[in-house]
Amino acid sequence: MKLEEAVEEFLLSCCADGLSPRTVEWHHSHLKRLVSYLDKDVAAISTHDIRDFVAHLRNRSRRYIGHPTHPPIEGGLSIATIHGCIRSLKRFFNWLEKEGIIPANPAARLRLPKLPDRVPKGISPSDFRKLLACCNGNKVQELRDRAIVLFLADTGCRAGEVCSLKVEDLNLDEGIALVRGKGRKERMVAMSQTTCEALKAYLEVRPKGKGEQVFIGQRGPLTVSGLSQVMRRLKKKAGVSGCCNPHSFRHGFAREWLMSGGDMASLSDLLGHADIETTKVYSVFRMMELKAKHNQHSPVMHMLVEEESGS
Repeated sequence: MKLEEAVEEFLLSCCADGLSPRTVEWHHSHLKRLVSYLDKDVAAISTHDIRDFVAHLRNRSRRYIGHPTHPPIEGGLSIATIHGCIRSLKRFFNWLEKEGIIPANPAARLRLPKLPDRVPKGISPSDFRKLLACCNGNKVQELRDRAIVLFLADTGCRAGEVCSLKVEDLNLDEGIALVRGKGRKERMVAMSQTTCEALKAYLEVRPKGKGEQVFIGQRGPLTVSGLSQVMRRLKKKAGVSGCCNPHSFRHGFAREWLMSGGDMASLSDLLGHADIETTKVYSVFRMMELKAKHNQHSPVMHMLVEEESGS
């Protein structure tokens, strides 16, 4: 089986197994690099061939070569991109082996590069308050934007979950909502009274006849790209310099949850993670936040307090 044909079969299998369109496209974007580099039957691809391909990726000096819309620019691929490409290669060749198309996985011994230390990218409390203050009016767009900002901050939902949220998914009297996450998995999220009141105020003026979704744009239900545009507009209006894209609210939610003493297991459930290891990606704090956590949980301070109370 030719490599290009095998990639198409793999992507079809991903679709049939229920992987999200974004995940399928992620694999396609990485594997098409391999197809462009190697012209072989998959059974003839060796570990040497795979390592040679990865070395080629590391040595590239330009990006977006052959991209349909983006012009090539100087600069090699990032470690994160190479890391993702190797992960996709491992998944692809592992699938070929399990399907009996190849006798062994030539990518099995490939090492994943160490990713650089993560930089905290959660929205800061001060930036959140600035965003909220700039959508405090009574116009339809302002009421919608306020509801969006509060819902993002209060639930930690993904952008796609916010955009797919339907009116019938909301139970504002109970302060809960049904959201649909990755792999079409459903879960319940809780909301504060403030967020529920903001949603009620928006729903009273929400445009009718434009779809079942809660959040409506000019042409219909708000899309993920439309939500990103909303956040960019609010960021500019509020004069915010920090990170405040939709996903930064998810990181901010996780940070505030843990800083307030919430446990990792509950956070994992609220974020819709199947594996708690995924949740640990969100537990990245700035030094001052770590200092505050240390002050709260310092063993020395707790032991001294116990000694004083016992004397």
